[in-house]
Amino acid sequence: MTIFAILLAAFLLHSCGNSADEGRAVPRRYAYARIEPYDTVRTEHSAGPVQLSINKGADVSHPDGKPEWLDASFGRYGATLHLSTIMTEDIDVALANRRERISLNLGGAKARSDVFDNGLGMRCEIVVSRDPSATPVQFVAYGDGVLVSGAFVIAGSTEPADSLRPICTELEKEAFAIVNSIHPRNEI
Repeated sequence: MTIFAILLAAFLLHSCGNSADEGRAVPRRYAYARIEPYDTVRTEHSAGPVQLSINKGADVSHPDGKPEWLDASFGRYGATLHLSTIMTEDIDVALANRRERISLNLGGAKARSDVFDNGLGMRCEIVVSRDPSATPVQFVAYGDGVLVSGAFVIAGSTEPADSLRPICTELEKEAFAIVNSIHPRNEI
């Protein structure tokens, strides 16, 4: 029995030390760079009949000079918000159209939806994709004949999804801040 114990101890000691790989650098799993979120400072912008606030770090423009359209480029995130507003007497038809567009943009991806009133007279819906998507965060806000819709579009590949999760989280925060600030231009 003692010979067996000695052989077992020798085997264990040999397997624990002086392996051919000992001392060699072993590469770690690839990690994605952390993003630096934008500061929390916001600026007011108008889009058609509404005012809203957008992070000051975004480059904001009105494409084709149309005051009811607004693009906000978030270069650090590689994303652009495309926002539009319409005035309509049939909000239900316009809202159904926007919801269908949101669904088509998701392309079957799983999503979470948050619905709430922003306290400024607008009913808001934010849809956040849980799967890789070129449009991971979309929203609508509506009230008093005004419909505001927006979609954040990611430039480039949406794979691997875990590398985009921090960006999508920041875009979701931005969407909540925007919809919570939307109000008619003649108020506040």
